[in-house]
Amino acid sequence: MRLGRCFVSGDAAHVHSPASGQGLNTGIQDAYNLAWKLAMVVHGHADATLLDTYDAERVPIGQALLASTGEVMDTIMVDKADGTGGPAHSPRDFQRQLIRNMSGLAIAYPDSPLTVPGGGTGGGPRPGERLTQIRAADAQSPGWTILREKLRSPAWHLLVFAGSEEPGGQDHPAAGAGPLPVWVEILTISRHRHRYDGGDRRVWDPDGTVHDTLAATDGEWLLVRPDGHLSARGTGDAGLRAALDRLTSLHTAEPARA
Repeated sequence: MRLGRCFVSGDAAHVHSPASGQGLNTGIQDAYNLAWKLAMVVHGHADATLLDTYDAERVPIGQALLASTGEVMDTIMVDKADGTGGPAHSPRDFQRQLIRNMSGLAIAYPDSPLTVPGGGTGGGPRPGERLTQIRAADAQSPGWTILREKLRSPAWHLLVFAGSEEPGGQDHPAAGAGPLPVWVEILTISRHRHRYDGGDRRVWDPDGTVHDTLAATDGEWLLVRPDGHLSARGTGDAGLRAALDRLTSLHTAEPARA
């Protein structure tokens, strides 16, 4: 999907059956995946090697897309006199899997260079998976309503789960990891409502729904990509520093911020 300065996306990259409109979802995801990476390179926040991850991440998705739409067409077109040849699973299971494939909600990048292995073994999204794997009812909770809005910003977000009632400016749980790259925006998620300067960087989670659905504990951090997929998660300053160092190996030398 890349040759030098040329990239392909959408149906130009995934020519397949138009059944179910799955190609539309995949094409939009192609474009978004490429767009934020191009933006980082153009603005000098990343080296051009970051663009190699577009091909690495999206080619397997295209291959899976061709396989799944082929399976759907084979199932739909079955016409045997004995009535055999239908889905191998129950109609309901087949429908659920079909919807997940069509929507693209099951797409993950566990083997991407931008995914830091480990973390998430206690539940919730794991590195490489989509962050917002939540039910509609949970999405309307106070915490998720705020967090979903903030995640619309096409930036890397560091979610830190604070246990203290007195966060105090720069004294966030990730402060010990040292200066953070300028392309990372910090969001502190707390069950407590605070009064302090810098409210745009805080998410109030009064009923703990965000904590529960992400299986996050106080002191834990999650690093989220601009496309909403989880890049890394863990606890402690050393783990965060190691994750950032791994990711910045793709980035140019640039000024950091506290």
